[in-house]
Amino acid sequence: MTKASNSVDTTIADIHKTREKISDAFGGNIHAITQDAQKRQEQSGRRTVSYAEASIANAKDDQS
Repeated sequence: MTKASNSVDTTIADIHKTREKISDAFGGNIHAITQDAQKRQEQSGRRTVSYAEASIANAKDDQS
């Protein structure tokens, strides 16, 4: 195994640990996880992109 490959494996393992920790904190409830993520995103003050508005506009165009 190369050094780069080992680094990728470690990163992936860290991602899985974080995902599991978040899931456990909310009892695996995807709706609660999503609400918490949205709340943290809003509190971050960072600019975000929403594709929901574009999807709604496209759906209206498709109905015409």
